[in-house]
Amino acid sequence: MKRPADRKVYAVDRGDVLRWIITESVARSLYGPQWNQMVDDIGEDMFRLYAVGDPITNFRGFDPAAIRAGIVVW
Repeated sequence: MKRPADRKVYAVDRGDVLRWIITESVARSLYGPQWNQMVDDIGEDMFRLYAVGDPITNFRGFDPAAIRAGIVVW
């Protein structure tokens, strides 16, 4: 997800923590070639509901499928 006024794209981690995906190549490694079609814009009011964690600098140590399995969809 991302905020309309910000180019940073975030992955949602456990505990409602947003983690900035630092490069397009990392996003592609995690989510595949169509990663950019999975990005949703959220408003500032929704963004404030999340904590911001450490950035994701590579595809190791972050498993989107495992995270997704434990996330409650709003």
